[in-house]
Amino acid sequence: MFCADSLRMVISVFICFKVDCKELVDRIYGPLAHFSEVGATISDCNNILLSFPNFTVKFVKRQPNMAAHSLA
Repeated sequence: MFCADSLRMVISVFICFKVDCKELVDRIYGPLAHFSEVGATISDCNNILLSFPNFTVKFVKRQPNMAAHSLA
């Protein structure tokens, strides 16, 4: 019962991945096919996003995202 309750809680959570690469976000959500090694990874990301509709990827400028940038 604990596992079922935990799974329901995780499924109901909205998760937003914030990245400072606009080209990546455009390629993830863009309609174009990806025919490269990077394209295969982007296709994998698309499949994950389709499997988990509560996951999103958003672009944020690097300046407001200094906390993440300093950790990178």
